[in-house]
Amino acid sequence: PFSLISSILINVSYLTKFVNEENIRCGTINVYGYLEKIVLTNFEFVSKFTNQVEIISKETLLEICSLTGVISQFKGRSNIKLSGTFKNYLGEFIGGTISIGTIVYSCESVVTEFIGATLSREFDLETGLPLWKNSLL
Repeated sequence: PFSLISSILINVSYLTKFVNEENIRCGTINVYGYLEKIVLTNFEFVSKFTNQVEIISKETLLEICSLTGVISQFKGRSNIKLSGTFKNYLGEFIGGTISIGTIVYSCESVVTEFIGATLSREFDLETGLPLWKNSLL
């Protein structure tokens, strides 16, 4: 089973709200479209801190070449993580995990729910990241 969302102003906050309101606990998300601005989160391995990089394409929109994610549980709520690749009008690519602050021009999103499955994240002291517990690598 799946849900299809289509909106001109979809963002990370909206998708997180949607999966929580629909009680989707585990699944995947695929997004297609264009961005006005992107905020990417980067993880610094040595310092164990995350930082954000903001990219604004003033000449034209950024195309979403691939943007996929997972829905899992973190601190008792459904949480999404979306990572992808994006291209500007010069054909230059950038990739990473998108964060709150990304502005979507137009996009379509497909949310696929895995009924009966649950993935849960816990904060991992060794890596400094919220990782799936009991996951196989």
